[in-house]
Amino acid sequence: MKKVTDKNLKFNLYLLHGFTGSGFDFSLLKESIKSHFEDGSVELSWFCPSLPGHGDSLDIDCSVQGHY
Repeated sequence: MKKVTDKNLKFNLYLLHGFTGSGFDFSLLKESIKSHFEDGSVELSWFCPSLPGHGDSLDIDCSVQGHY
């Protein structure tokens, strides 16, 4: 079993926007949080999809590859 230390933490973040928003709403939050872990101690994977029928989205890719 791999020992978890401060140097190998990994997190998957799943963020869903409000009705009038999009996945891009989290850009500033992403940059702000990323700046706290510039030393590489924590690996963050972001999944911020633009949900269909919300905001200005009419024809968007709802697949895993279509996330922000």
